[in-house]
Amino acid sequence: MIFAGFSAADVEDTELRIGGHVRHRVWTGEDGDVASVEIGASFPAERWLGEGLGDDRPDSVSEAYLNLQYGRGWQLSWTDAFVSVGAEYRTRGENTEDELQFFGSGGLRPTDSLMALFYARWVRPFGEDGEETFDLSPSIAWTLNPWLGSNDKKPEGIQRPVTLQLGITWDAHNPDDGFSVNFGVWRRF
Repeated sequence: MIFAGFSAADVEDTELRIGGHVRHRVWTGEDGDVASVEIGASFPAERWLGEGLGDDRPDSVSEAYLNLQYGRGWQLSWTDAFVSVGAEYRTRGENTEDELQFFGSGGLRPTDSLMALFYARWVRPFGEDGEETFDLSPSIAWTLNPWLGSNDKKPEGIQRPVTLQLGITWDAHNPDDGFSVNFGVWRRF
């Protein structure tokens, strides 16, 4: 999956990241349980857009990560739902401290196009200079499925719809830092 994301706590402190990840299922249980491993990377795109952009964000660096996840989904009479938990090691560039992260998420999908999500993440940097965070992030995701009129045939082949995600993030460990607004664009490959 490839993605682009935008995050801003205020107009002077914005970040645009571009990245991707590959996830491989390593185990599937009989009741819908799934264990997977994921590798990925992301890059601070604002530095590519022009000289001086991103200089006020020294913590906005290239990152690569490996994580392990366990999740379970359900098909209920009125919605689909899921929960997942995971752990991640994230290595960061430019002499920035690497991180250990633990996270959990859940979601409800009342329609094929709309999903309500909640994500919580605890981050512990290695070293003395890093700051622990505990992010809480509710969001809404809207998948732009192919439009079908009343007389249209269902599209053939693999469909790769675009998903738009809008949410907020609040660091409960550092509440005075305020909220950030997040916008993401996702597409399967």
